[in-house]
Amino acid sequence: TCNYCLKTYSFKYELRTHILTHEGIRFPCKKCSASFSQKQSLNRHQLAHEGIKFPCNKCSASFSQKGYLKTHQLAVHESITKFTCNECLKTFSLEIHLKRHLLTHRRIRFSCDQCSKSYSEKGSLKKHQQEHEGISFPCDYRDCSKSYSNRGTLTAHQRMVHEHFKKHTCNQCLETFSRKSDLEKHKILTHEGNRFSCDKCSRSYSEKQSLKRHQLVHEGIRFPCDKCPKTYADKSALRRHVREHHESTRVVCHECSQSFS
Repeated sequence: TCNYCLKTYSFKYELRTHILTHEGIRFPCKKCSASFSQKQSLNRHQLAHEGIKFPCNKCSASFSQKGYLKTHQLAVHESITKFTCNECLKTFSLEIHLKRHLLTHRRIRFSCDQCSKSYSEKGSLKKHQQEHEGISFPCDYRDCSKSYSNRGTLTAHQRMVHEHFKKHTCNQCLETFSRKSDLEKHKILTHEGNRFSCDKCSRSYSEKQSLKRHQLVHEGIRFPCDKCPKTYADKSALRRHVREHHESTRVVCHECSQSFS
């Protein structure tokens, strides 16, 4: 831990390098404006001015620093990885990459007391434990018996099955359904039996009032919204629009009961 700013480091050499930034010790280059906190870094930098190159013995590439050459050779020419993590068997081409990776295994883990699983976040552990406790989140859509062990999976199911992919369309009123069984029930309840047919198109309805609302479309009668430019062919659609887009966004003052949009 740095005594100046309390920043922590995994390796001592990283801490020593960091402390130099507080002490203001700099090693300037005499040939340009660059300066460094370590003399070794300055020496590596000066090689660029002297034109010294470290060529790769396996290709035509050359580098201003020996470290860059070594990194190049490991990454490009040595395909066999050398450094393996003993905990998860992940392999790395550089030892420093392995050391950084090992820190991930030393972090705080939240372990399940009923199985061998562990998680980096407490919230993830709680979601997992619901599977052991048998807690389920049922789908509340009509005629759907699905249930899930966590709310996120339930939401994903509802969006995929019930909200976005409505595949089955009624050929009489164009209403859509996510399942074929729902479409068939709709046809039986809505379109079979006594029919009221439109004399200007092929539409038919189970109620005379529904037919009258539909015929307004042919007559060009529109019901305008007094809060926005939208217009609708029947009053029920207008009321639904006002309820969903204008009434739900009103804010009521708790002191005088006046509401604002």
